[in-house]
This record gives sequence, structure tokens and C-alpha cells, in this order.
Amino acid sequence: MTDSEGRIWDACAHAANLYDADGASLLFDESRMELWWPRLQKFLTDQHYQGTFSVMATDLGIHFEIRGKIGDAKGFEVIPIRWVIERTISWSNFCRRLVKDYERTIQNSVSWTICSNIYRILRRV
Repeated sequence: MTDSEGRIWDACAHAANLYDADGASLLFDESRMELWWPRLQKFLTDQHYQGTFSVMATDLGIHFEIRGKIGDAKGFEVIPIRWVIERTISWSNFCRRLVKDYERTIQNSVSWTICSNIYRILRRV
């Protein structure tokens, strides 16, 4: 989960056989939510997050908006705001440890993702 400027607020990792929308619903754990709940205003997602994730978000009173293709365009189309998460992922690739799967546990993988974000923010200051 990132903000509109591409800073990572929270991350969760899960097995590859779990659908992304179901895995993203792990972000709604109560211990995680108390960290970012007061500042959260809206979720912007693509069409893959319909279902469990959207139901949980609306049940919690979070404004949920799905961004998809505009009109009936064929082929590649730039979707407004969606580039933010793609840019964040590309910035994470500068951290050598995140490029390959070196970690033995999921918690380590998430921790290194957050650490790379902290490092990137501190370099900008």
C-alpha cells in the first residue's frame, strides 16, 4: 500500500497460489490498521481487486475506487494514478536484496521492502 507520492505505508507478502485481492485483504488486520487508519481517505485499485478486498474496504467505511481502462480502448493505455505504484516497484528494484528472493521467511521479505523505502526517503531529505 502506497500513498499518492509512492511512499510505502504497509506491505504484505503471501504465497503465490493466493489471489492478489485475497492477499491484499491481509492489510485489514486490526494491528496494522491502527497505524495508518487515521490518515487513510481512499483506496485506488485496478479491476483485479474487486471481490473480497472491495467488500472488506466498504464494510470498514473506506472509500474504494476502481480505476480501469477509459472507454473501449484496445491495447496499452495509461491509466491515471496507476503509474504511482508501478514507479514505486521500480524504485524498489534499486535495492539489490529485493531484486532476487534471498529471504527465507515472508516477514523478512516484508521488512526489507519497508527498509528499502525508508532508505529511499532518507536519501531525498
